[in-house]
Amino acid sequence: MTLRTLLLRAALALWILLFALTWFFTARADDDILWLAPAFFLPQFALVAALAAWPRRRPWPWLPFLTATILSSVVIGLSMLFMVGSVLESLHTKVETMPAGMIVAPLLTVAASFGLFLPLRRRSRRRAAVVLLASICGGALLTLLIATSAKPMADKQDVFLAGLFCRISIAMALTFIVWTVPGWIAAFTLIRDDEGAGPIQAGGGGIREA
Repeated sequence: MTLRTLLLRAALALWILLFALTWFFTARADDDILWLAPAFFLPQFALVAALAAWPRRRPWPWLPFLTATILSSVVIGLSMLFMVGSVLESLHTKVETMPAGMIVAPLLTVAASFGLFLPLRRRSRRRAAVVLLASICGGALLTLLIATSAKPMADKQDVFLAGLFCRISIAMALTFIVWTVPGWIAAFTLIRDDEGAGPIQAGGGGIREA
């Protein structure tokens, strides 16, 4: 194990420790945090675990592959939800129920993203991880751009809490970007043998890289 890999893994362990300590002390002040924090962070831990599980195995085992790609697709779908919602709010769309676009567009985005991610199962794990994380960040940055652009128009609407959805979208876009930090750490702790330079061999415990 190289010094670089050791430091990166130590950074990931430190992040997990800091979250656990933050969760512990904030939960003592507000009981709701005890339940809300795992709902937010457990998917993040699942993504990190899926990216780093069995790094020498190729094709990527189905369980971690589906975990990583489905979670990534859902986050990208949520970015689409916030993009569409921000635009509709800026246009002062008046409907009593959620507009169809806020339901259909995210669902189509999730399905399309998952379909595009399917070929990653046979790619280098590190490269696949970078594609997934970059896609999440790209969707979040696009959401940030659209919500920021739509906010001035949304703020001018003569409604209660005008511009609220745009503000939520901006906050969630920034959250998604921060959400990927441990994933990026995990991706770059993957061994260099996983870059795909070596041949793939079968034997022993299954398919693995030489």
